[in-house]
Amino acid sequence: MTPAPKPDPAILTALAALAEILEEENLALSRSDFRASGDLAARKRAAIGTVEACASEVSAKAGRDHARFAGLRRRLDRAINQNRALLQQAIGTQQRVISTIVQALEPCPDSTPYPGRSGSTGYGRATIPMALAVRA
Repeated sequence: MTPAPKPDPAILTALAALAEILEEENLALSRSDFRASGDLAARKRAAIGTVEACASEVSAKAGRDHARFAGLRRRLDRAINQNRALLQQAIGTQQRVISTIVQALEPCPDSTPYPGRSGSTGYGRATIPMALAVRA
């Protein structure tokens, strides 16, 4: 019986690099660190391009039952699924932040009472937000 061919080391390296970037992005997204997540976009695109280039060369000869390849595939699948869920969560957060900002910028109706500096209620004046703090 002929053993299955071993996967090309280039594809293993490319898949491991992509998994590492996805795991790094997942960590940033789980901390709601959208800046760090966004900073990884170029590296992620490059890693995906490398995987695609290697995959086209290797697909015919990859030993899919090779233990290292199977373990890496499971790692990558987990990272991709977590990345998808975290990105959907981040999109939801972004939409809520934008909605909050838009609502804050809308002028209040004249009948909305807001306390003045002395604590008295000021009726009949439109008030806009004095400050808006957002962490993104």
